[in-house]
Amino acid sequence: MDSDCLSDYAVSSYCSSPQDLLSPPPEPNPDFKMLVAIEPERLGPGVPSLPSTREELEKIELHIPEAHRLVTRVGSAGSPATSILEDINTASIVHFGCHGMQDTSNPLASCLLLSGGELTMSSLIRNCRPSTAALAYLSACETAMGDRQRPDESLTLAATMQFAGFRSVVATMWSIHDQDAPIVADAFYRHLFRHGKASPPDITDAAFGLHLAVKELRELGRPFHQWVPFVHHGI
Repeated sequence: MDSDCLSDYAVSSYCSSPQDLLSPPPEPNPDFKMLVAIEPERLGPGVPSLPSTREELEKIELHIPEAHRLVTRVGSAGSPATSILEDINTASIVHFGCHGMQDTSNPLASCLLLSGGELTMSSLIRNCRPSTAALAYLSACETAMGDRQRPDESLTLAATMQFAGFRSVVATMWSIHDQDAPIVADAFYRHLFRHGKASPPDITDAAFGLHLAVKELRELGRPFHQWVPFVHHGI
């Protein structure tokens, strides 16, 4: 690290609405369920493979204290993208390792790119009703990138997950490197699940967990534009 920056002295977190700060955080859920959906294969022209998402999943499997709490979806070309909504709606923690796209001309068409199609912001708004929602980790490009024409409005996939009920969201402000994602996920979930079976994960630790993960990436000598995109929204 060449010079001091804000992250040396403070843990950053952002809010999409004052309601994020007014509502109390959910209590740690001893019966939590975690959904991990990854898309390692090439999805078509301009949508390259993401082989490091498999390593991302392996890191999560390493840290989650009980395997039966984990539901995984590794490429589901035979199922429409919206079929994953059922899993989202029953999960406390969701993690997507895939491509993301911000549509600047029509923000509601912004989406996570899955092998079964596009999981758009509009479909999440209409159909995402999770009952035990706590944390969403969007390990995909541009999931916290706003609309240039409406910079004061929270028209992002990260904000959509918050509006759906996930009080804590990890997202990205622009494109990220495939090789960096497992490093960040590894450090993040190592912190979040550090108590193992002794106590369930507390999502109020998420911002600090991401802070530690980005610090680890930075200490590996990654250039500024590779570690800055990772941001935490919510509590």
